[in-house]
Amino acid sequence: MAGPSNEPDSRYDRWLRCAEKRCCVESTVHVTARDVATIARTISVPPWEFTFAEDASRGADDGFALDASARRYRLALRRTFFPGEAPHCTFLLRFASGAARCGLGDTRPGSCRVFPLAGRGGACTCAIASVARNDPADLVVLANVDADRNAYARIVAMWNAFVAQSDAAFELRDYCRFVLDAEYAAGR
Repeated sequence: MAGPSNEPDSRYDRWLRCAEKRCCVESTVHVTARDVATIARTISVPPWEFTFAEDASRGADDGFALDASARRYRLALRRTFFPGEAPHCTFLLRFASGAARCGLGDTRPGSCRVFPLAGRGGACTCAIASVARNDPADLVVLANVDADRNAYARIVAMWNAFVAQSDAAFELRDYCRFVLDAEYAAGR
């Protein structure tokens, strides 16, 4: 029988044990095309059912257009509102004991997998922020998430070029379909 490990807890281990998941309550989860395609495929629900378009800052590389105006949006996971509770990620599961878990598990978006290594805002009550940021596994996850964000920025640029050439106004559903098509065409 093995005794207690002297190895320090990883950031991921601490996050798994966190009962509160304040990070899922206090921040909006922005997603990439890969995140959207993976979640939609895993739960068999179209992305416009679990995402929303949030206003984006001017010049954001993930800011997509829905019409010819200068207004841009960012794709984010919907938030759930229950009376007496703070709004939280739609995939956050709360148990009678008060504990909370991510309903997406290993399918959770890249911004969640790298929290708090790469900014997303929100408070951390499980002290994962204090874990050393040089864990090789974290560096791999960060590199993968950066690659996903860069690929998503290219998809957004293609969409925005398409919208700029059209006189039509589009809906979130149209954008999500474009994102899924781009992801599937890329074989992801």
